Amino acid sequence: MIEEFIPLAIIFGVLGYISIHDLKYRNIPFFTIYLLFALSPIYLYLSGANFTNASMCFLFTFGVFTVFFILGRGGFGFGDVIIIAIMGWIVADFGALETYMYILGICLAIWWGICIIWYKKKLRCKGWLHGFRRTIDTKDLKPGMVLESDNFMRGLNEKKIKDIQGKLDEVDIKEPMPFIPAVFISTLIFFVYTGVM
Repeated sequence: MIEEFIPLAIIFGVLGYISIHDLKYRNIPFFTIYLLFALSPIYLYLSGANFTNASMCFLFTFGVFTVFFILGRGGFGFGDVIIIAIMGWIVADFGALETYMYILGICLAIWWGICIIWYKKKLRCKGWLHGFRRTIDTKDLKPGMVLESDNFMRGLNEKKIKDIQGKLDEVDIKEPMPFIPAVFISTLIFFVYTGVM
């Protein structure tokens, strides 16, 4: 039905925007998360999905990826967890969620491999199991960069950068992996595979 396609198309538009933003800045704008939270129940209602099943899928994906977030120690942000959980909510059925998680797992594995090569060769980062780190001169710090010691992935602002530059010559920063492009691709594959799009 065209009614359910409109919010789904907007959801994909928002996911595309988040993917580009994540690639450029390595973070997710909060307003996009709120927008996805607002659009998801509209899509679920128009598609005739069971809200109870959808909510259980949301809680399941949220729980699984929260564990990955904790174990990853800053390899990706909590915004990524919320976006994946919202996609679980949109899938709305545990049978379909199994297929979605399988597709997502393959896409994330391929994406992880691409990122490892990029970060190691181009950025000369160290580590990969718990996210990538590199040492830079403090004069090269930019707003949005994340300190290696920050497990909550809060980006630096101008004031914090000036404080650091006054005290240190070098600092270790995290290079968080942009996961949302892989989530966008896997969600698109899932909806094409299941015949919704």
